[in-house]
Amino acid sequence: MAPVLTSLNPSFGPPAGGNTVQIFGSGFTEGVPSTVRFGTTATTFTIVSDTHIDASAPPGAGTVEVTVAAVPSGTSNPLPYTYGGAGLLFFTDGIDTGNVYSVPQTGGTPTLLAFGLSIPEGLVRVGTLLYFCEFFANRVSTVPVTGGTATPLVTGLSLPTDITVSGNTLFIADPGHSDRVVSAPITGTDTPTMVATSPTGIFWITDGAPTQPGMTPVAAGLPTAPVLTSLTPSSGPTAGANTVEIFGSGFTGVGPLIVRFGSTATTFTIVSDTRIDAIAPPGTGTVDVTVAALLNGTSNPLSYTYGGLLFFTDTNFIGTVFSVPRNGGTPTLVATDLSTPVGLVRVGELLYICEQGTARVSTVPVTGGTATPLVTGLSLPTDITVSGSTLFITDQGTDQIVSAPITGTATPTVLATSPTGVFAITT
Repeated sequence: MAPVLTSLNPSFGPPAGGNTVQIFGSGFTEGVPSTVRFGTTATTFTIVSDTHIDASAPPGAGTVEVTVAAVPSGTSNPLPYTYGGAGLLFFTDGIDTGNVYSVPQTGGTPTLLAFGLSIPEGLVRVGTLLYFCEFFANRVSTVPVTGGTATPLVTGLSLPTDITVSGNTLFIADPGHSDRVVSAPITGTDTPTMVATSPTGIFWITDGAPTQPGMTPVAAGLPTAPVLTSLTPSSGPTAGANTVEIFGSGFTGVGPLIVRFGSTATTFTIVSDTRIDAIAPPGTGTVDVTVAALLNGTSNPLSYTYGGLLFFTDTNFIGTVFSVPRNGGTPTLVATDLSTPVGLVRVGELLYICEQGTARVSTVPVTGGTATPLVTGLSLPTDITVSGSTLFITDQGTDQIVSAPITGTATPTVLATSPTGVFAITT
């Protein structure tokens, strides 16, 4: 059977190529993958697992088809990759018109993808589908990213407000059922599983896996130990065996390496000087991930949590943010006294949170602490997402999508104005 491709991350890149494209699907180890092509151009690649290939994008122009050919299985289905493309943002209007739109990350006119939905709120993209909450229909539905008719997927909810995804599991904020967090398989269910109940309500939710914010260069000079900047994901199952992408610098030209999760060494692939793909060993609790180089010493540690965390805001405007283990448990207070915290996203070791009452985006350490204002010049922010080093924010007070550097600004850039309002957003 030929390999099957489900998604590319990213699905766009510079015309010069050279960037890594993650190819997700299945059947990558059943045959012998002989060629990964961008259009007619073959390129170098690394097989990370049966469901994941890392390929180096060759130079190109326009939109081309990415395929994986295996011997003797045949050639996969194609997926489009755009040179120079900036990718899309997807957002809901959150009102009775029930619309979902897309807009280029560089700005432009919104494109209507779906309409007539029952108060579409939080949404997330997985491959070629958008998963979103229909508030008054008490369900999660899907629609293709290219537009079409919504398909109900998860029922048994009560006034769902937001959704996030980890692997093949959806996590949903379900305030109508006693302010609970529930989980559901990505294939759908009529009986979601209760994960936790919030003591102060629940509104927005995000996965504990940090988004990769970019690389930190190491100053030239004497040999230095590898430097770690982030893990994607920074949590996983206690059984291990999942791939963890380690980002940083100094991974090549330093002699043999050892990657450890706590005191346990594990297998890994050096993708580039700034990235290692490691296989998480079995474990429990939170451990330090390190990379040791024979010639240069051991890196700084980064935390990896077995079981993982979810983060959510309250819905009673008390101004709290909580964390809770993905496999269930008692919520832990992360921050308080925020001004109506709603949408949130994790980047590295920080949570970026929309504070509606003060019309700003603030940050809070994932381990808890005081909020630090970061993005001002907003009117009524409701949700936030991130791509690279750019934040994208829905500003309900002006019905606009705006962008801001991840380092903060007082003058966000207007990308688009929605004809029917804005509410939730995702990339």
